[in-house]
Amino acid sequence: MATVHHPLRRAAAPRERSAATGRGELACAGLAAIYLLLAYEWLLSGLAKVVSADFRSGLAVDLRQAMPDNPNRWYVHALARLVLPHARAVAAVVETGELAVALGLALGALLWLRGDRLPAAWAWLIQGGVVGALLGSAFMTANYYLLAGKTLPWVDAGAPFDEGLSLDGLLTLVALALLALQLLAWRPAPASRERTAAQGGPERAQAVPAPRQTGAGVAPHPAPRP
Repeated sequence: MATVHHPLRRAAAPRERSAATGRGELACAGLAAIYLLLAYEWLLSGLAKVVSADFRSGLAVDLRQAMPDNPNRWYVHALARLVLPHARAVAAVVETGELAVALGLALGALLWLRGDRLPAAWAWLIQGGVVGALLGSAFMTANYYLLAGKTLPWVDAGAPFDEGLSLDGLLTLVALALLALQLLAWRPAPASRERTAAQGGPERAQAVPAPRQTGAGVAPHPAPRP
């Protein structure tokens, strides 16, 4: 099984390794904090829906009220065809989905803080959960954004006291950016890099020259002088 490529496990020159590792650990701690903040937001949102006595029974009413003046007519049509007939079941899926996203993002914080100390199998399992949580986060916030009647964000001179981009739109972009970062940073390490690391790193590989041909066959190079 290929190992997980952790951002902290990158080869560096001896003089630069300490400073680079310090910066890497600080960056990982910052990303972990972002994941925890997002997880906290999703946890509050999911728990509010779970403990509410009106969410499942009132979702259909809320959707119908948001549909008449919504400029995203294709989205309104999809809601009327796919969601409204199954509003109570969709409400249960939303509750479970938000709590699952919160759990996945919390695991993402763990992965950035202690991922280099986890067994490869556990790291891959958690990585799959984090990727799923980010996809679910982007999907749900994009739906909330469209349900609110938002279109492509641009300068709105008619609403100078509002934010330029709604919270749901911002969270959608943040989730997509974190998804790209997660996939790039936790990609599988190339097999050649694994073999090099097992042999002692690139410095050792370069220090051992290839055998040279002699009249009697193959003979090793003489050892370099100190």
